[in-house]
Amino acid sequence: MKNIDLDVLFKQYVYQDSTPDFDKLWQKIESYFVKEEYMSEKKGGFKIFAWLTTFLVIAALGWFGLTKLSLIKKQEKVEKGEAIVVTLVVGEVKVKKMGASDWREVSVEDILQMGDAIKTASDSYCELQMVKKGVFRIESGTEVFLSRLISRDDKIDSRMKLSKGTLALKPKQLKQGESFEVETSTAVAAVRGTKFIVKVDDNGNTKVAVNEGRVAVVPVVKSIDEAKEKGLVSEKASEILHKEVVKPVEVKQGEEATLESKRVEELDKTLGKAIEQVAQKQQDKVISEETLTKVAEVKTSREGKKEEINVTESIVSTVQKEMRPVSKETKSRVEESVVSTVVEKQTISEESRKKMDALSEEKIISKASDMVKVKFDSVPSGAEVYVENNLIGLTPLEVILEKGKKLNIKITKQDYVDFAKEVTIDSGTVINATLNQVPKETSAEATEKVAETKKLPGELDWERPIAFKLDSAYKEPVDPVLYRGRIILTKSNRLYIISTEGKVLKSIAVVEEGGTLTRPVVSDGVVYVGSDIGGIYAYSISGEKLWQKDAGSEKYGAAPAAGYDMVAVPSIEKGIMIYSKKGELLDKISADSIYSAPLIVNKGKTLVYATESGSIVSYDIEKKTQNWTKNYNERFLYPLVGDETIVALIRGSGKVLAIKPSDGSIAWSATFEEIKKTKINPKYSDGKVILANNAEQSLVIVLNALNGNVLARISLSGEAITTPFVTENSVYFGTDSGKIYSYSLTAKKNAWTYKSSGGVSMVVADKEGIFAISSSTMYKLTK
Repeated sequence: MKNIDLDVLFKQYVYQDSTPDFDKLWQKIESYFVKEEYMSEKKGGFKIFAWLTTFLVIAALGWFGLTKLSLIKKQEKVEKGEAIVVTLVVGEVKVKKMGASDWREVSVEDILQMGDAIKTASDSYCELQMVKKGVFRIESGTEVFLSRLISRDDKIDSRMKLSKGTLALKPKQLKQGESFEVETSTAVAAVRGTKFIVKVDDNGNTKVAVNEGRVAVVPVVKSIDEAKEKGLVSEKASEILHKEVVKPVEVKQGEEATLESKRVEELDKTLGKAIEQVAQKQQDKVISEETLTKVAEVKTSREGKKEEINVTESIVSTVQKEMRPVSKETKSRVEESVVSTVVEKQTISEESRKKMDALSEEKIISKASDMVKVKFDSVPSGAEVYVENNLIGLTPLEVILEKGKKLNIKITKQDYVDFAKEVTIDSGTVINATLNQVPKETSAEATEKVAETKKLPGELDWERPIAFKLDSAYKEPVDPVLYRGRIILTKSNRLYIISTEGKVLKSIAVVEEGGTLTRPVVSDGVVYVGSDIGGIYAYSISGEKLWQKDAGSEKYGAAPAAGYDMVAVPSIEKGIMIYSKKGELLDKISADSIYSAPLIVNKGKTLVYATESGSIVSYDIEKKTQNWTKNYNERFLYPLVGDETIVALIRGSGKVLAIKPSDGSIAWSATFEEIKKTKINPKYSDGKVILANNAEQSLVIVLNALNGNVLARISLSGEAITTPFVTENSVYFGTDSGKIYSYSLTAKKNAWTYKSSGGVSMVVADKEGIFAISSSTMYKLTK
């Protein structure tokens, strides 16, 4: 065997493959040995021995050098986005490398490159990671070809071809000049940082569903290029026809667009005929750039105005007449164009939403060196593995996660007690869970349970571990919202949605680490949060991101105010931005820096806000004018609360001002020095204002909002308290020492006290019960 032969073999079987197939390499080498042995019999045994020794030395050095070089080159491609890493494999997933004829099994940590194809069997799926750029999930029964993965000047140009099945994608926001596309036999979907899904059914029909952002969809039309090849259309004219005739349709957040294969074929034929007809009318039988701008006909409108129609517009008109729109509803919702005749839109399905829930921007890893393999196992096996409340597969399981991240892990199996733990991901992390079986009740025990007497208020219904941890009330008081059986709260940069059954439904990194969110505000099924690094974010109560806007940075108490199908967002730099429930900008109010949450009153007609410079302003939302402005020479940092009277708490003095919404005059005022530097925001409920301090001498004060009369004054010595929660004439709060209190405003005394095992972080209540979280444990008490 010659040295050049050896070099070719190593390049073919090692260097050019992300996972070298050494078995095939040795088979090839062995075939050379047989050939060389035959020749050597004629030339003598010494030559055979000399060749064998030389070969083994070269092979060892070549193997080591090429393997090292291959790893370095692959690492560079991964960092650039020119290679994709397999981060999760469930079931049967196979890859066919570029130039190969056979499919082989895919494993976690495999690297895919341009020209590779990947497919999943039934009940199988995998996830892929493009470092810094995006995360993708290939569902069962899917085949994808990586047709383009190119990086120039750190800008990615990529295209995936979906032959069949379902591909869910979450690419990161692309830079100017970057391209990310998914191609099917009937359409091309182009994005700029969104969450969407592309599906191709057995008939070749394409469906594009968008959960975040927007996707431009255009049908695959071949007739223009075919006309160019036949000499009917010039090069420049073909470019114009592609741009002006086959305009993309935009699929927006919450929409699905379907392109039927037969309709796209019909469009392509119709367009081809229209182009041919125009070409035949030209003197040289060719459509040029100049031809397209010529006047084809003159139309007269109903008003009698004459309108010139050029050749390009005439082609569009001809195709539209031939192609019947999919439906009247579609025509009204999709911009009228050639493409609109083959695109049918509808509201996104729940199935599509669920498939996209597994993908989020927080999954995207920023460095290849931070990708580490994590192993999950359990006894018994076959348990579901949840990472940050997202199901990723069944044990035993391997997955790529980001090094250094703290993640909430849960491993669960029916009839077994859940395993829950917060884990910091590192190289070689292995999570083994031994699950204990839930004891089965005997019939006698079940009968005894039914016969149990009704529990008294304040007695424990249940105590359950929860997959995240809250700090003590003194360190970081939270301001939760209880809405439709969900507890919604923020901590640092994350939004948590927790069921009243003790399950963390969603843990969302709304902004990057280091950012801080405002308290959440919920209105009409939408959760709004702001951040101190700028922005307003809207989520559904199930945790799906609806929209986000740059509305300036919100600090201290400057949370948004929501109600009546709108949200008002205060900021330090941009005054107040008012958005509709759907994220449309309704108004922009110029104002000084605002650190206090505003208030929407008067059935959504009036916005009241306080500035850092000491003024309170009433603004007419409908007329977009100020009703009145009053300067009180106070620094407003806490949220405004109230309804018939607007109550403002002054930081540093403990002074409380109650203002009439009609003219800004003072209805009453009072001073409570004990709360002058409180960390707890004032609250309002059923005509009552609740003030509290969580210092060493904790205090809860309940006031009548109309006249300022003190309805209750609850003092606790040496215990920091949570944010009080008021409902049905009862005040609920917890303490640093683990106690949960219920105070009756009717009886003006403590109704009951429950002692938990640790410091209480938050308490909320509804008609079903009282819910409290202490560190990483949730309690439900009888109401």
